[in-house]
Amino acid sequence: MSENIADLGGCDEDETKCVLVVEDDAMLRRVVVRTLQSWGFDIREAPDGEAAIDQVCECHSDLSVILLDIMLPLLDGVEVARRVHRDRPSLPIVACSAALDDQIIANLREAGVRHFLPKPYSAASLRATLHNAMAG
Repeated sequence: MSENIADLGGCDEDETKCVLVVEDDAMLRRVVVRTLQSWGFDIREAPDGEAAIDQVCECHSDLSVILLDIMLPLLDGVEVARRVHRDRPSLPIVACSAALDDQIIANLREAGVRHFLPKPYSAASLRATLHNAMAG
């Protein structure tokens, strides 16, 4: 993938965007991280909900978007989204899951999530969804 972050449109080329990738599947997280890095993103990683909250606290102003799995150990994605939205309502969250049914989507919307990415997803859909999330 030769695309870079400037290709996302609406991004200042001099400003590197930082994505927090919250995914408990280590192999999937590694693939997503490598893809995002190849596009020029800075990356933070979290394997569970509690680590995600810790990362948001540590990287408070550096994060541009969160790519958030919903089915997580320790603290589920809905609760992570709720806490992040309470403290950082302008930080976009992209919820990812193979189980995005109507009730889960309703819970996520109530928690402040506006962007969804059903699993499995392609690099193109990941790119487009991140672009939409960061564009507002």
